[in-house]
Amino acid sequence: MKTILIGTKSQADKIIVESLFKPVNGHTLRAIRYDMGKYKAKPDVPYVGRMLTVTDNVYAMYVARGKDADGPYCRMMCVTV
Repeated sequence: MKTILIGTKSQADKIIVESLFKPVNGHTLRAIRYDMGKYKAKPDVPYVGRMLTVTDNVYAMYVARGKDADGPYCRMMCVTV
């Protein structure tokens, strides 16, 4: 287990592009959904910059916004092998 900061999507994209030229353990990284949770979309309380404990195969975390019949929400995305 390790602790990382929740970053932005552009930071996560840079890590993915970098893994194209320098593979991590022989693999290119990819972005997947971290969990199936839907978190409140509060613009006054940002998720970026919060510390999060994750497994060792996660290299970056970011928040993606979405919207469904219940309204806007945030979902956690991670960059992994």
